[in-house]
Amino acid sequence: MTLEDNAEYECQAANNKLRSPVARVTVQAPPDNPVIDNGFAAIREVIENREVALTCVSGGSRPAAEMSWFDQDGELINGASYKSELVEDVMGVASFRVSSTVRVTPTKRLHNASYRCETWNVAGKARPASVRFDVRYSPSVTVTMVRPVGGMAREGEKVGFRCKAEANPPPFADKYRWFVDDRPVAGQYGFYYELPDVTRDEHRRQVKCVVENELGVASGVKSIEVTCEYTIMIHTQSLNF
Repeated sequence: MTLEDNAEYECQAANNKLRSPVARVTVQAPPDNPVIDNGFAAIREVIENREVALTCVSGGSRPAAEMSWFDQDGELINGASYKSELVEDVMGVASFRVSSTVRVTPTKRLHNASYRCETWNVAGKARPASVRFDVRYSPSVTVTMVRPVGGMAREGEKVGFRCKAEANPPPFADKYRWFVDDRPVAGQYGFYYELPDVTRDEHRRQVKCVVENELGVASGVKSIEVTCEYTIMIHTQSLNF
């Protein structure tokens, strides 16, 4: 039985005018599998802190299907909008089209998070639809002294700094720039910077790493810490009285 069979029926004998009471046949149909944002992509590229709307749509149900959204933790999302409308296909067969929209403000924590749409009615449940966030965000930068271990260098030692940039998309090597006391280090790119022979004059100088991607620029700073050995010289002098 299909939705086309949704109608009133009666039985009449062929050789007389006897008719049965009218019987109403109501055909129920489960919803079609839902699609999110017209099904264009299973991965949605979004920008950090910029609100997006996700719309889930399903047709073919009778009675009108229910619809719910679930977040990356499987928790029901409250506050989503819901709409149902009775539509007819080219054959004049009527069924319900339902839709629901949820609004989300993406953060870094939601990178790779999935949102799921489910729909059902008394006739059955459709296969859920889901979309995953690719959250794009500007860099956040930290600089650490990785050589020597412990963060304190002796005069004459090599000193190495690592620049860690958390960003999406990840920055290319030429988007790392290094500065010492705000003076650019010529020809120095990438996430690692090394001073081959540190001196006491460089103690407490500020090493800065500036990183850029298509969404913004950020920097991190670390001080050079140098310990020095001093020689104490004692001069003696004879006094004649």
